Amino acid sequence: MNGRFRLFALNGRPSHALLSVVCAAPKVHSSEKGFDLVTFGQDMSVRSQQGFTLVEALIVVAIMSIVAAIALPSFRQVQAAARANSAAVDMASAITEARALAVGRQRPVTLTANGAAASNRWGQGWVIAFTVPLAGVGNLAEHRGLPETSRITSAPDIQALVFQPNGLVQTAAGVPIGTITFQACDESSDSETGRNVVLTRFGRVSTMRHADSSVCN
Repeated sequence: MNGRFRLFALNGRPSHALLSVVCAAPKVHSSEKGFDLVTFGQDMSVRSQQGFTLVEALIVVAIMSIVAAIALPSFRQVQAAARANSAAVDMASAITEARALAVGRQRPVTLTANGAAASNRWGQGWVIAFTVPLAGVGNLAEHRGLPETSRITSAPDIQALVFQPNGLVQTAAGVPIGTITFQACDESSDSETGRNVVLTRFGRVSTMRHADSSVCN
């Protein structure tokens, strides 16, 4: 390191305690008014960054297209599964609510499907009401239907369920039911498996996922 030593004096006398090394002055380049850019040996200016070339941009677009093609079916399957699960939850909640109203009010309560076709009878929504209407009392609850791609069918096919004050379940004709399975599916994905809502004659409800997609597709 090039430089020279200088002794500083305190009160007119040399002081060996204060020693400074004065280095060779670096190169100073005035880059802007009022601002000095100091460099040591080499110019430290930043090299301008170049943008993407057309070939690089096309490669990025191709990669994004491949990723989207792979991810889109999985995303659709997730959406379909979510809709099927929501449909099953709505069906199970309606059954539970109808039974609770019958037991709590000690009056028969009917759960009736809105749909006319067996292929999606319960997917069109339903109505909960007292089996024998009371003056001034309308429907106790209503469901306006599922999304267009969702459907709920029942096996065996049934239009209405009547819940008795003791919690048991009958058909509209007064015949005790055995076990009814409501199948909730979504048609927007071929690989969606759907869910079952199982109702026993005692009014107990359970839900379970289908073992494979053949039930819904």
